[in-house]
Amino acid sequence: MFKYAALLPFAALALAGCGEEKEAPPAVEEPLGAYKAGGTEPGWSVNISENTMDVTASYGEDKFSIPINSSRKTADGWIVKGFDDKHNMNLTIMTGKECNDGMSDRVYADTVTATAGGIGTLEGCGGDITEGGDTAP
Repeated sequence: MFKYAALLPFAALALAGCGEEKEAPPAVEEPLGAYKAGGTEPGWSVNISENTMDVTASYGEDKFSIPINSSRKTADGWIVKGFDDKHNMNLTIMTGKECNDGMSDRVYADTVTATAGGIGTLEGCGGDITEGGDTAP
């Protein structure tokens, strides 16, 4: 019994290294390219082109276009930020995390969170439709 007691600290050290998570690679500044995202309750959409975000929110009551100031590829997807003198929008895209828009039978490739000043945080979907239809949000 005492022979094994001396080994316990080493066993604990060996097990401690088993659950280590690797550090995620740093985000890299990179243009996203054309992308569409949207959601319901309240209805909103963001269309991204090369340098611009076109935003429609609150069922069309809020509309604005802003320049993209930052587009970063991360381990989980993308973070896209845009702002001007009046508006701002932060878009977090979780690539590969499928999403259903809740109003249709469509399933999209990505889950999206949009945060805009004066509007709040919006949850929705984006990217390619993987099931149930052929038009993006």
